[in-house]
Amino acid sequence: MEEQPVLAIKSSPEDQKKRRWYEVIPPFSILMTLRRRLKIGPKLIIGFGILIALMLVGYGLGISASNLATQEINRTTNLRAPATLASARAQANLLELVADLQAYLALGDSQYKDSYSANQAEFESNLDELESILNQAGAQDSPEYQDLANNLDKLRANYDQWSTLVPQLFKLRDDQLRREPGLRILIVDATPLINTVIVNSGSMIKTQEGREPTKRNIEVMGTMAEFQSSFYAMVAGLRGYVTTGRDSFKFEYKANFDANKQAWEILTQKRDLLSQSQLENLSKIETAREAFLKLPDQMFEAVEGEHAREDLYLFRTEAVPLANTMIQILADETTLQQDLLQSDLNNGREQLGSAQMTSIAAAAIVLLAGLILAWAIGRDIARPILRLAGTARQIQDGDLAAQAEVTTEDEIGFLGNAFNAMTSKLRETLQSLLDYLEQVKVVMGAAAAVEENRFEISTLDQLAKRDDALGQLARVFQRMAREVRLREEKLKQQVTELKIALDETRQKKKVAEITDSQYFKDLQKEADALRNIISGKIEKQE
Repeated sequence: MEEQPVLAIKSSPEDQKKRRWYEVIPPFSILMTLRRRLKIGPKLIIGFGILIALMLVGYGLGISASNLATQEINRTTNLRAPATLASARAQANLLELVADLQAYLALGDSQYKDSYSANQAEFESNLDELESILNQAGAQDSPEYQDLANNLDKLRANYDQWSTLVPQLFKLRDDQLRREPGLRILIVDATPLINTVIVNSGSMIKTQEGREPTKRNIEVMGTMAEFQSSFYAMVAGLRGYVTTGRDSFKFEYKANFDANKQAWEILTQKRDLLSQSQLENLSKIETAREAFLKLPDQMFEAVEGEHAREDLYLFRTEAVPLANTMIQILADETTLQQDLLQSDLNNGREQLGSAQMTSIAAAAIVLLAGLILAWAIGRDIARPILRLAGTARQIQDGDLAAQAEVTTEDEIGFLGNAFNAMTSKLRETLQSLLDYLEQVKVVMGAAAAVEENRFEISTLDQLAKRDDALGQLARVFQRMAREVRLREEKLKQQVTELKIALDETRQKKKVAEITDSQYFKDLQKEADALRNIISGKIEKQE
């Protein structure tokens, strides 16, 4: 195939008149001449070099503009956010401390004491974390550092008082007599007097049981028993009220107090009926009873007053104010940190916005330069390549007569000539391939005909005359078809003969099976017997 000549571009006078202003006026005309004379490689190197330089300048401006935003973000990450989070955790753990202490004082369940210890360790860890945040490098330069440090010192001072007070509350809670003044009066002060009254009243009753059972002695005995039982009930009501604080026990005490007072008055009126030992017992009862009756009012005042539970009173008057102070300090600290965090975030957004605007401006410059470069590349490089690609698409769509238009003397022009030569060679090769494929279709049709049992060997006669591999394949295919047909006919004959032999053998076997069976033998015997019977009847008739 002959090579196509390279087409040179020649400008006509009309083309020279159509030149634009930048192609005529120096120094733009010099640049355009240089652009036309340069090869593709130098053009791309210069263009992309300019674009990369502009991109680097834009990136430098963006990095410079984002430094302030980075500083704000670092301060937020290293100081504001950790301090806010630590303050919020400390506040939550402090609330847990107060709740656990209050629950233990109210219920006495040891799990609340264990929970208090765990939350105490967490709270102390939060304080240490706050202190480490404030002591880290750069935190002292913050304008609000002094306020944060003062709040932390106040929090430490209040927590030291709290830490001293809590063990006292635990001890009070674990010592029932110390924490409940009313119960202490009942156990410590009233119990000896109660025992005196009970022991002496029991002694009087026992002595009375040994005296002559006259009517008066029996009446005195009943009065003594009434006094003792009412005193027992009065003490039981008093004990119930002191330990539970329920008004029903107080009512029970007062009701039995009236009954006991009445029985005591009757008993003292019958002094002359008592023995000497009973009078001594009565005197002891009187002394102990008078001292005892002064104590219930003290117990009522203790139970109904604010000192009913010394541990809760101490918690209410000292622990709660300390806790409220610490909670308020942490709340103020958290609020301050949140405000500072929000302020830093706003500043960071502004700095990021400024950095974004700078980056957008730099990107616009780079984009403009890129567009100019793209226009230049499109004019000198991309447009001829696109024309060449269009020709390639035509060939891809089946138009093998398409030719590439060669308009330059650079690498793209040489590429166009090579493309046209390749296209011509491709047309020849494709035509040869199509002819060969038509012959292959003939062989494939013969194969399908063999499968459908309608193959004629003569259909491949023309193809078998070829000297190439396809002709050899056709000859082999004809020979195989003949052999297959002969073998098929022979096989059909053998199958027919085998069927006949099998049918005869099968019939003989079935007859033998029937005659040799016991059923057939029995049936044969019955038939013989029947013939004998019939023969006998005939003879008789004759």
